[in-house]
Amino acid sequence: MKTKVLATLILAATLAGCAGNPANDTAAASAVSNSPVASCNLPDVAGSGPVRPPMYVTGTFSDGQWMHQEHRRMSYKGDGIYQVIMNNEAGPVNFQFASMGWKPQFTVSGRQLTVGQEGKLIRGGFMKDTRINFTDSGRYVWGFQVDAEGKPKLAAIAQCAE
Repeated sequence: MKTKVLATLILAATLAGCAGNPANDTAAASAVSNSPVASCNLPDVAGSGPVRPPMYVTGTFSDGQWMHQEHRRMSYKGDGIYQVIMNNEAGPVNFQFASMGWKPQFTVSGRQLTVGQEGKLIRGGFMKDTRINFTDSGRYVWGFQVDAEGKPKLAAIAQCAE
C-alpha cells in the first residue's frame, strides 16, 4: 500500500514539475491560442460592458507599486472581455485586476498563473494577489472575462508577437 501511495506522489510531483517547466509553455500557450481573452488583436468596442468602472492591472510593477496607471488601463473588447497590452520585464509580478476604487477587484483561483494559460477568475481582495513569472521581457496581453452580469469567468496573459 505504501508503495502505491509513494508511486502516486512521485508521479504527481513529476507532472506538477512539468506543468511549470518553460519547455512545456508551448503546450500551455496552444491551450489558449484560440481564446479571445488571450488574443493580442481584439479591437475595442464602444461602451463599458458589464463592469462599469474602468479596470486596471495593478501590482508589483517597477514603475509604480499597486498604482492605477493609465498605461495599465484596460479596454473593453466585447463579450465581457477586458484587455490591455503592456511591455513587461522578465521576472515575477504579483497582480490583481481592479477599478480605481478597488470595487470590483479580481484575482485568479489558486493565485498563480502561467503565461499562455487560462485561469479561473474570482473576486479579489486585500492580500489575494495572483503571481505570474515572465521568463522573457516583451509585449503581453493581460485579459479577463466576466459574464453579462459582471460575474468573473476567466483570465489569461499571453505574449504578443513583436
